[in-house]
Amino acid sequence: PVFVAFITSGYPDPEETVDILLGLEEGGADIIEFGIPFTDPLADGPVIQEANNALKHNIDIDQSLSFIFQARARGLKAPVLFMGYYNPMLMYGEEKLIENCKKNGVNELRIQQLSKISDSFIYVVSRLGTTGFRAEVDKELPDLIARIRKHTDIPLAVGFGVSTREHFKIIASHAEEKGKRAEKVKEYASEVCGLSFGLRDEEAKEDPDFWKEYRSYYDYMGRESKLQYADRLTADIRRLTGDTRGARIWLKREDLNHTGSHKINNAIGQVLLAKRIGKKRIIAETGAGQHGVATATVCAKFGLECVIFMGSDDVKRQALNVFRMRLLGATVKSVDSGSRTLKDAINEAMRDWVTNVRTTHYVVGSAIGPHPFPIIVREFQSVIGKEAREQMLKQAGKLPDLIVACVGGGSNAIGTFAPFLDDKDVKMVGVEAGGKGLHSATLSVGKPGVLHGTHTYLLQTDKGQIKDTDSISAGLDYPGVGPEHSYLKDDGRVEYVAVTNKDALIGFRKMSELEGIIPERASKMRKDQDILLCVSGRGDKDVRSVAKALPEYGPQIGWDLRIGDI
Repeated sequence: PVFVAFITSGYPDPEETVDILLGLEEGGADIIEFGIPFTDPLADGPVIQEANNALKHNIDIDQSLSFIFQARARGLKAPVLFMGYYNPMLMYGEEKLIENCKKNGVNELRIQQLSKISDSFIYVVSRLGTTGFRAEVDKELPDLIARIRKHTDIPLAVGFGVSTREHFKIIASHAEEKGKRAEKVKEYASEVCGLSFGLRDEEAKEDPDFWKEYRSYYDYMGRESKLQYADRLTADIRRLTGDTRGARIWLKREDLNHTGSHKINNAIGQVLLAKRIGKKRIIAETGAGQHGVATATVCAKFGLECVIFMGSDDVKRQALNVFRMRLLGATVKSVDSGSRTLKDAINEAMRDWVTNVRTTHYVVGSAIGPHPFPIIVREFQSVIGKEAREQMLKQAGKLPDLIVACVGGGSNAIGTFAPFLDDKDVKMVGVEAGGKGLHSATLSVGKPGVLHGTHTYLLQTDKGQIKDTDSISAGLDYPGVGPEHSYLKDDGRVEYVAVTNKDALIGFRKMSELEGIIPERASKMRKDQDILLCVSGRGDKDVRSVAKALPEYGPQIGWDLRIGDI
């Protein structure tokens, strides 16, 4: 057997890294995996999550390459494999990285070459879940190794959870068995990667009976949701323009749905899909709490176990929704890592999912994540736009001239926009959370990158590390966005703008005192034009956050509702 060891560059201190590399070889390591720290190590357990704190020393790829160069100069002979998350490498430049790895002593073999030679090794992930310490070897590992050995005699590198010498001896006794020939182990890949879910989704999409079942819950969901003509806001805008301009404003009232937002559309659909593949445990992430409440509600209806992950900062500012989720029987897990907001809740949900994929379905709340999740979420949320299209034709006699929706991950926006994409005369605007300045406006100021299994626009540093976000809206402070929104931005079909906390509070006041929002855009349009606005959720959950923000923003916008400390 061969001993493969892993360390993270710069941990615990950059000055010790070269000595650690040399010490590993001296201690018997045959191959060294050298990890590049990343802000969001979602595939890793607590130990490597802690090691990624090397970022506090500003460790980057160039410095990591320098450590290997220094170690080679001091006599390191063991092969070194550069390992890490893709986004920092993407930002660094793939060709540049390959060239500099070769210059600095990182061992390289192209994947294409490896597959042709077929005499290197197969990496066997020894258990589901994240990296890190385990008390015992997975009981199914010997059977897994035996199944692989039926198809290949290539050496196996078994990793994940090998924590003691006894673990090493147990795994070595199985991994050394000889096999016959090389083939794809598709059966196992389907099990652990959840490929069956994607196939079932495709089946359901083409199955009229599935959609009939989905629509049978419309009464429960509160569909169809109301299209309301905002007459007072329309009149107020026209008054400000001297009654010369001012579009008619229509509100698509997703806030009137059961549980108070559009999230129920997706929660019902995904839970029905989960039931088709026999999953009994449901997990979800949530920011503002609306998706968590919707998922917990649906799980209560179907008698399924429900676990909700929520950033600890969001737990504090959305305490009412946390109580509602627990009242519905869900377990709410507070996430203290990273920025303690939506991004980190997604990280923890994905860690749970890969650990428990055989029994668990992850109900992704927004149009993000790996394929097929963005498409699945869009399909279920497009009920918003489909209804709105028919309602506008019936009530206004025409399609809207402009559609507006808020964008965090982008589920309500893509659901509203999708049925209108082929209507070239209908303009669309996605409104991002600007926070204080431009702190959550991914499409407005972000750059393309990879996060949570998706190539999309991200808020990131020039070295590919994910930035923290800020917004008065708990559900919109996500550093990425759904990939279809990235496409629509690049295509020019949809315009995306950022709204700061101050601007959002002005709109919140208008919504509260009159009934609507977006007065600036409407005031520039003709009186015979129409604006459709998706009201994605209820605002009562945000009242406490607004009250806390008013001492800072109230004087700037002339809004004083102080009643003492809240």
